[in-house]
Amino acid sequence: MTTANERVGHSGVELTKGRDASNTHSIQRALLREFQRRLRDVRGAIRRTVGYKNDALRLRANVDAEEAYDFPTREARVRAFMRDLRSWLREALIGDEPGRVRLENGDHWLAEYVSEAYQVGLSAAEGRLLQAGVSLTPSDPGDALRRSMSRRQLAKLYGRTFENLKQVTEDAAQQLRETLTGGIAAGKNPRKLASELNEELTKIERSRLATIARTEVINSHAEAALDTYEQHGTDVVGHTSRLTAKDASVCSFCRALEDIPFTLSEFRSVTVSWGGQPRRIGVPAHPNGRCSPVPEIGLSADELDPLAERIPNTAGGRPIAILST
Repeated sequence: MTTANERVGHSGVELTKGRDASNTHSIQRALLREFQRRLRDVRGAIRRTVGYKNDALRLRANVDAEEAYDFPTREARVRAFMRDLRSWLREALIGDEPGRVRLENGDHWLAEYVSEAYQVGLSAAEGRLLQAGVSLTPSDPGDALRRSMSRRQLAKLYGRTFENLKQVTEDAAQQLRETLTGGIAAGKNPRKLASELNEELTKIERSRLATIARTEVINSHAEAALDTYEQHGTDVVGHTSRLTAKDASVCSFCRALEDIPFTLSEFRSVTVSWGGQPRRIGVPAHPNGRCSPVPEIGLSADELDPLAERIPNTAGGRPIAILST
């Protein structure tokens, strides 16, 4: 396992603390760098439009703006800028929005990262089965991605990742609007306001976009592993934190579930409440999760205790309660 605590890009994001059991850190890093690359033009447009060069919102008194929005009131100019900003963000992160069929076929730039993580997860799962003594012939990666199960799963994963990115894009526009209106109310000059807008964009990159890079890659990797276990007749898996080296960054919830066996169905569908917050028992159990499902060879679903007896009552001093099965 590789240590994976390096910083990424100008924002200094740390993608994964400790060790990377999934071997997907390079994919996470590449996806976040692609987010950063796509936002460069947005940053430049903000500097030009809001800053001194254009002062399109006419924030400086008695100065003719070079390329100002042609509206008589500041409120109207703000609305015009926000329309442009939403357009810049969508163009950078979403692009030409594909229809459902195109999206399910992987016709979007995100698909490259999702499918690569899925392929790594498939290969890793076969390796774990082989280590456990299961007789199988390792799949050709290209052929494996063309299986009907893989295509169906990838279609869902593409849709999930795309919808999450769309939501982040909309939320980012709202956060930037709040920064903009607050700065105007405080009487900040154009250069300062442009800088604060780009600082807010960096915060979004460090939090929301980094979370997508981590969580969606790990989710694709985990789903590939579960599909592989299912294909080879392994119906029981474990949510394990030991594959992330039991380091200090493993959360109490995931540590409490370590070594507990679950059926594939349970792993995919059961949710619980932990300290009042919903969590999956599967992987990833929460945003930025790092755990990985491992096969429990020689253990059948019929041998398992009832689910309520397997799941601990507490983790880290906070209660766990089953919400859905």
